[in-house]
Formats: sequence, C-alpha cells, structure tokens
Amino acid sequence: MARNFKEQGNEAYKMGPKGYPDAIKYYTQGLEQNCSDSSINALLHLNRAAVQVSKQNFGLALEDCRAALHLDRSAEGFEGVFLKGNLRAAKACLGLGMFQDGLRHLEKILQYSNSASVLDEATKLKKSTMEAQEEAERKARELEKRSKVDKKIDILLKSRGISRE
Repeated sequence: MARNFKEQGNEAYKMGPKGYPDAIKYYTQGLEQNCSDSSINALLHLNRAAVQVSKQNFGLALEDCRAALHLDRSAEGFEGVFLKGNLRAAKACLGLGMFQDGLRHLEKILQYSNSASVLDEATKLKKSTMEAQEEAERKARELEKRSKVDKKIDILLKSRGISRE
C-alpha cells in the first residue's frame, strides 16, 4: 500500500508545481501506512523532501531528510538513501542559511560516494554553499559597520539637540 502511494506521489511530482500538493499528500499517506519496509519509508521521506525543497519549504525538507537518514541503515538501498538524504539535507540547509550544517552533509557525500554525477553535484553545491556563506558574512559585516555609523550619527545629532524621528 505504501509503495502505491509512493508511485502516485512520484506521478504527481512529475507534473511540476501544480502537482506538488498532491505529491506531498500521497507521500504523507504512504508514511501513514506504517509500512514495515524501512527502505520504502525512507524513500517516502526523501521524495517528500524533494517536493519541499522545490517549494522552498526548507525546514520541512530538512525534517524529512533527517527522518530518512535515521531509518535502519542496514535496509536495502540505504546507500542511495544516504546520498540523496544528505544531498537534499544540504540543499535545505543552504536554503535556511545553515551553511556549516549543509557543508557537513556535503562532506559525507564527498567522502562516501563513488558516483561521478553525485560527486559532481555535491562539489558544485559545496562551492555554492561556501559562496553563499561568504556573502552572508560580508553582508553581516556591512550591516554591523552601518549600525556603528548610525550610532555615531545619533550621538552627534543628540549632542546638538536633533532627533531623527
């Protein structure tokens, strides 16, 4: 039964943004079946995470990735779950501005994957994550600098009896 919901979710996901609500619904219904096959449950979580990343619901995507990665690691197909889970978790972390967590997920992929395409995607995402982190840090420094200038201006204006309000 859970496998059927997974397939229905996959079909809905292929429809693009208009199919995303149905895809989430089907994947959720699949999880609600409490299937004894942990690999199916992991795939349901990962597929729902893919939809959530596409919708930029990064927090929900990260929750699903974590759930998938915590399932029985001896399950058949866990290597694929491990790679997809970490890759999608990294994308979610990037979307949330959790750069260090995202980089940790990517490092796991780079350490354990033998797939050239997965390694290539992880390497590109790592570069993007590092660039985004540098940009966020630059903006934070700029904001801090502006804040200090604003405080100095406020002090100067106040000393002259002028208010900016």
